[in-house]
Amino acid sequence: MQNKYVKDYYRILKSIFPLKTFYEGKFLKEFKMSLIEYSIEHPHCTFNDLIEEFGTPQEILLEYMNAQDYTETVKDIKKQTSKKIFLTFIFILFLLSITIYTFFLFNLKKEVEKAIPTSIDTIIYEEEIIK
Repeated sequence: MQNKYVKDYYRILKSIFPLKTFYEGKFLKEFKMSLIEYSIEHPHCTFNDLIEEFGTPQEILLEYMNAQDYTETVKDIKKQTSKKIFLTFIFILFLLSITIYTFFLFNLKKEVEKAIPTSIDTIIYEEEIIK
């Protein structure tokens, strides 16, 4: 995709898709190929030319969503949301455990430093030898 407008058009379309499942990826890939073919045939096309030929990115998304099964789309969105929540929970748990571990190591270091003598005092007593 050499044309800047074609890149922008595809970037906008890709960014507004709510899901990135196999089928959406396949659709986007095929649509990208259509954009590339169009840009080869019309090397100096503008963003408005793309809108006239294909429609706005929002219209493309709407047509795609209307062609899909509503219940499957809702299930996919819920699954993706659950996955994001789970991954966020795992990430927070990971950060929390790293923080606790660091705190534990810091306290352990302090106690080890307290246990190591910093200086050794030697006291020598003189004894009188009585004869």
